[in-house]
Amino acid sequence: MKALVAYASTTGNTRKVAEAMARALGCEARAVGELDAAGVEAERFFVGGAVYATHDHGLDPALTGFIARLEPRKIGTAYAFSTGFERSDASGLVARALAARGVAVGRERF
Repeated sequence: MKALVAYASTTGNTRKVAEAMARALGCEARAVGELDAAGVEAERFFVGGAVYATHDHGLDPALTGFIARLEPRKIGTAYAFSTGFERSDASGLVARALAARGVAVGRERF
């Protein structure tokens, strides 16, 4: 089963979590800026980020732009994860952006 972890990280915290997840899953962790979103193919696709005051308490535009270019038919199920303040609902923002793009999103968030 092909898995991939994609992330946007300004401070490095989300990158560290993504890399740990990838080690546990036996797959790669890649920054969204390193990936061609239209070419992403994965049965299990983990997407993570955080909210930032510098982005009006929203997700990094690099992450939302990446999600907007995904090809939903190439992705089995996506799972959102986030770092930072729990009340920020960053994983919810990621999950909603994926669903709005037409990507199947698993209920579990991390």
